[in-house]
Amino acid sequence: MNDVSLLRDSLDAISGIVNEATFEFTSNGLGLKAIDPAVVAMTILKMAPSCFDQYDLGGDVKLTVNLDYLLEVLKRVKPSDKVIIELIADAGNLKISMIGNLNREFKIGLIENPDKEQKVPAPEFSGQIIIDNNVLRDAVKNCQMVSDCATFSASPEKFSISASGDLNNVVHDLTKDSPYLKELSVLSEESSKYSLEYLEKIIRGDKVSADTIIKFKKDYLLQVEYKTPDKLSLIFILAPRVEND
Repeated sequence: MNDVSLLRDSLDAISGIVNEATFEFTSNGLGLKAIDPAVVAMTILKMAPSCFDQYDLGGDVKLTVNLDYLLEVLKRVKPSDKVIIELIADAGNLKISMIGNLNREFKIGLIENPDKEQKVPAPEFSGQIIIDNNVLRDAVKNCQMVSDCATFSASPEKFSISASGDLNNVVHDLTKDSPYLKELSVLSEESSKYSLEYLEKIIRGDKVSADTIIKFKKDYLLQVEYKTPDKLSLIFILAPRVEND
């Protein structure tokens, strides 16, 4: 790869959810599915072969690594570096070479692949909302000032993110005429609460796309997707915050 930013920025967001990850390399590209230990959030990454300057496989490959360490290695890449990622199966490691004015080489030990494959839920939604990244980023930061969860609300005419505390509250409203609202295809009124702790981790993925695609329903899963057309899809699925009566 002559540019590792898409991979590095995606893994930076994913590392907020899990610290170990299993990558699957196939003819369709790189794939990753991971669920956090608390079973509250899941992430799905798909990178097409077009994300790479060269993509060679002898066959399908599945490997598990410490995500935090892999990310630290990728953060050492300089803008002018060419990066080569190779599986050294006999040695049980992943070799990452950085070729530039100064050549460097890192070897990352592989972890035993998990016995069980992560099952991806197939949530059903009736519509979607597409907003400018800064809307969700600002809403999360502002809602954290008053609460530990945010309420997502949508109707055919408006999308809102709000939070309420004992004394204070904050509301972010986007109507159909807002330039920050790229799409609002919601058929009925929906409202659901989600953890701001997890949302703060999820918004780290917005570096790979200019827009945020949001899908949710009343007291149901939230899906946040960042997409680079024909190259990458980074999806986060978050369980709702259901309050006990």
